[in-house]
Amino acid sequence: MGRPVALAVFAHPDDAELACFGTLAALREQGYALCVLSLTDGRNSNSGQSHLRPKEARMAAEVVGSELIVESFEDGYLAPQREVFSRIESHVRRIQPSIVLTHYPGDREHQDHQVVGKVTTAVANRSSDIGLVLQGEPPCLADSFTPQLYSDITDFMELKLEALACYKSEAGKPFMSRELVTTRGKWWALQAGAYGDGENPRFYEAYVVAKAVLPLPEFRR
Repeated sequence: MGRPVALAVFAHPDDAELACFGTLAALREQGYALCVLSLTDGRNSNSGQSHLRPKEARMAAEVVGSELIVESFEDGYLAPQREVFSRIESHVRRIQPSIVLTHYPGDREHQDHQVVGKVTTAVANRSSDIGLVLQGEPPCLADSFTPQLYSDITDFMELKLEALACYKSEAGKPFMSRELVTTRGKWWALQAGAYGDGENPRFYEAYVVAKAVLPLPEFRR
C-alpha cells in the first residue's frame, strides 16, 4: 500500500499557499504525499512581474515537499465547462487522493475561485476514494465563510510564511503580508479555542467541510 495523498486544487499560484500550506505541511509530517494543482499560471495578475508566478510556485512547493502541476487554462477566464471538469477529474484519477483541499466558492469570490471550488468539490464528492473535501479560507475574507474544521498549523507557520515569501511578484498585495497572514492564523486559533500567549501564539487554518467520510480510505484498506 502506497502513501496516502493530499491534493490541493486551486485556480492560481499562491492560492494554495494562502489557504492550506500549513495543513499540507502537517499532513506531510503524518506520512501523506502532497500534490498542488493550479489550473492557471496566474499571468493575468495586476502585478508587474506576474510571469514569474509559475517559477515562484515551484519554489513554494519545494518548501513543503509537494509535487506541483500548473495547467494551461487562461487566468481570469475559467468556466464550469466540460474541459475543466475532465482535466481536474483526470488528475484525481491519476493521483488518487484521499484528502482534497480547494477554494471556498463564495458568491463574492474571484470568478476563477468560484469555478475551481465548485468543480473540484463536485468531482471529489463523486469519488468513493476521497474521504475528506475541505474548502479553504478566501484571501479576502468572505462574510459567508463559516468554517467547521480548524487545523493546528502552529508548528508549520514558518514553513507557510517561507512558501509565501517565494512570491516576490505578489508581495505588494495586502493579503500576502506576513502580518496579515499571522493575524489570520491567530484569529482562527481563537475560534478553535486554542489560546496561546504573547510569546507562544497558536496558529490555525480554517475550512468549510464539503465532504467527510470516516474512517478515511487509507484506514479502510
